[in-house]
Amino acid sequence: MTEQRRQERRTERFVEESEDVVSIVDPDGTISWVSGSAERVLGHDRNALVGETLFDYLHPDEREAAMASFFESVDGGADGTLTDCRMTDGDGAWLNVEGQVRNMLDDEAIDGMLVYLRDVTEQKERTRQLEAIFNGTYQFTGLLEPDGAVIEINETALDFGGFDQATVAGKKFYDAPWWTHDDQVRADAGSAVERAATGEFVRYEAEVQGADGLATIDFSVKPVPGDDGTTSMLIVEGREITALKQQRQHLTVLQRLIRHNMRNDLTKVRGWTWALYNETDPAEQTRQFERIEGVLEKWASMSQKLAEIRQVLNAQQASRSEVSPERLLAGALEQAETPPGAAIQTQASSTESLRVPQVIEEAVRELIENATETTDEDGTVIVELTEPDPGWLEITVSDDGPGLPATERAVLQTGEE
Repeated sequence: MTEQRRQERRTERFVEESEDVVSIVDPDGTISWVSGSAERVLGHDRNALVGETLFDYLHPDEREAAMASFFESVDGGADGTLTDCRMTDGDGAWLNVEGQVRNMLDDEAIDGMLVYLRDVTEQKERTRQLEAIFNGTYQFTGLLEPDGAVIEINETALDFGGFDQATVAGKKFYDAPWWTHDDQVRADAGSAVERAATGEFVRYEAEVQGADGLATIDFSVKPVPGDDGTTSMLIVEGREITALKQQRQHLTVLQRLIRHNMRNDLTKVRGWTWALYNETDPAEQTRQFERIEGVLEKWASMSQKLAEIRQVLNAQQASRSEVSPERLLAGALEQAETPPGAAIQTQASSTESLRVPQVIEEAVRELIENATETTDEDGTVIVELTEPDPGWLEITVSDDGPGLPATERAVLQTGEE
């Protein structure tokens, strides 16, 4: 066997074992030759394909675009591509294929259009699965270049912001509308990206701008190392924790109040207990004991209220039952245990279109009861419903009572006594 023939055999073997199907197609689209890999890759007998029109095997939805690319290469001489094409296999099923077209009409050995076809069905399926996971998650997710340029952002984050992929693609992540409402917020996001690009995992709570207003997210930037050890890509993630942060704030205030009241009550109980220990008059002993008993009953009641608060907070996370503000107030007034003859006025201004979680009815009832208990007999409790900003409800309960002492107000505001 001559060296030339040996080289020809090597070339033939390479073509036959290739993952690509190599074919020679006439300028009108007729297949004149096809490699033996057609049967293994596409499920078609190579001899049966010869004389057939290539485009007849393509899906009707992609046929026109493929023909345009092919004939543009025929007329212009430049290479062309067949992307996002589906081609029928030997069993009639559709395969995802990608192709390259080379104009070899001036080559005497080929005298036609050289078309390479590759089956990318499995690759496409994996891509679809990854995209489904990427866009199906409830948290905000995105892919960035190491310099912060956006590669892709998932649909959850885009829907939250109220814009599309084109708004942010290729632009710096920290220039996206989520961050531009505040210079410091934008600067923090830019700093996080820069630090992550050096290999650092960055995580913090951030306030971002959404289509419906500001929200707090648990935000992180994670570097993805490349083969050479340097950062090849950044993954950004965000989970909305607005409700969780509000709960933490509410619980912090509640903790301040309980701690303050507990200290005061323990001081009282300590004094009354000492007085009871030293008291010899039975009537006075009974009075001191009743004082102590009153504190214990107060804390038993407080324990029950804390359990109710916990139920409300949990229900607010799980329940989506909503009612109008007027209906919420009517329910709270109906359930409230108020002194006989208590005067309660209600005022509502243009809140009919709002909807609020029904679980807060218990909190409104508690406010009304507290107000009526501290109001003078001839006093009036006023409950007012207003919409200070679009989509927000403000509930104000005011009374004629003495109000909260300055020391207790300070405890609620600062936690210091």
